[in-house]
Amino acid sequence: MLTELSAEATSGRWMNVEVLTGMPGCGKSYAMRQEAIQTPGLYLFVYSSIALVEEQSAAFAAETGIPVVQAHSKASGSGSVQNRLERHREYFASNRIDHAVVLMTHEGLMGADLSAFADWNVRIDEAPTTIQSNVVRAPASADLLKQTIQIVPFGSKGWGQLRLLGGRRNWTDLANDDLFKPLAEMMKHAARNEGVFVDTLDWKDSFGWCSIWPLASVAHCKSVKIAGASYPISLGAIVAERWEGITFTPKVTVRPWTKQPSVRIHYFTQSHEGNTEFWKTRRGRGFIAKVADFIAAKEPSLGFWSANDEVKPLLDHRLHGRPISAKAAGLNVYDDETSCAVIYSSKVTPGDRPAQALFDITDDEILRAREDEDIFQFVMRGAIRRRDFDGDYDIYLYSKRQAEFVEAKLVAIGIGQSVTLVPEPGAGIMDAVPQPLREIREAIAAEKKAERLADYKVREANRQKTRRADRAKAEGREPSANNGRGGRPVGSKDRKPRRPRGKSPSD
Repeated sequence: MLTELSAEATSGRWMNVEVLTGMPGCGKSYAMRQEAIQTPGLYLFVYSSIALVEEQSAAFAAETGIPVVQAHSKASGSGSVQNRLERHREYFASNRIDHAVVLMTHEGLMGADLSAFADWNVRIDEAPTTIQSNVVRAPASADLLKQTIQIVPFGSKGWGQLRLLGGRRNWTDLANDDLFKPLAEMMKHAARNEGVFVDTLDWKDSFGWCSIWPLASVAHCKSVKIAGASYPISLGAIVAERWEGITFTPKVTVRPWTKQPSVRIHYFTQSHEGNTEFWKTRRGRGFIAKVADFIAAKEPSLGFWSANDEVKPLLDHRLHGRPISAKAAGLNVYDDETSCAVIYSSKVTPGDRPAQALFDITDDEILRAREDEDIFQFVMRGAIRRRDFDGDYDIYLYSKRQAEFVEAKLVAIGIGQSVTLVPEPGAGIMDAVPQPLREIREAIAAEKKAERLADYKVREANRQKTRRADRAKAEGREPSANNGRGGRPVGSKDRKPRRPRGKSPSD
């Protein structure tokens, strides 16, 4: 299947992309800004978040007087991101401005039509999330899906490609429909005319889908460059090479550290790896509560922290410091902080299986590209990224494996005059072993089944009550307040007195 996809994706196209690599904080973003400032031309700079767009906009303003504008949902002006892009492009063209910069987000880039931007230079900071994948259960929705989305056969392995019927307007209407919200992400990508594939040729009870934003969609632009410390191992880069046939030319950015910090990496368990499915269970939540209480006591002035959505509520009222996204690559606003914590997991899930099957991606590649790199980028947001910092820096992670990965990475890139692993058995989970993942999934499924059964019983009881009340009214009886059971006919005065309980008529 991958061979067939590659043949389709690379037909008539060839693309080489320069990738600026190097350790976090070595100046990759600065180097790209300086290139745009010193080399006249029109530039599209693409960042992972609006916060980073605004941070980089301020950096441009401090370094140059060339026009620098923003095109995202919260930028000044009105209309869609596409409308804002077109207005900026038309303004520069009509005023003969040939040296300017437009800043936008990864999300905006992947939803934009850049066919009119052939003369522009595209600069992407950090790896965008170009692959989406999931498994959907829709036992009662097949007929509705047939009216909304067409499956076009693709390849010879039983996969199909989606075509949304009715266009973009139709997808936004569906996304606001409670019945279709779980499919909103899939339909959004289909509406953008991206590659959205399903492992079926006809709608059925369960199916897997996968979407890919092709990097080759900007191949027509004047030039394309990407800055990312670990971009070559990102899932987007892996798929771009395997599926689109794109080649990458690395360019290492070197900016030596003038001083070196002392880094302590704390961890709480050596017996298991964290995962969100386990943390949803009562025992898993107990583990997280112990970790949070320990960090709060040991690091009362924690600088910043992050966690999975399932974990955040347990940390939020316990930990000091600012909670931020685990995917905080590129931000510099925390570089005065000397401690951080990230209780985080981003391993393979059942929803990844369609992408793995389609693009031959392994479990280890997902672990390395997602969890490991997210954690490393996160811990490098603090003072450790400053070249002149030589103080103590404390990192709190969940597992020994995560700690060992960060230690090896820091040593490999030469950060830290000393890097020390610090086990923390005081949290009480160092050697604790959770139940097997299979049992966790079975327990979660059983709990959900019990909840559904309880809801069904309540609904059925209410329906029975309503039926009895309606029957009583139809027969001319007063509905009883007791579960809707019918009483004597309305207006009836003849009623035999009740016999006292426990006594027979002969008593």
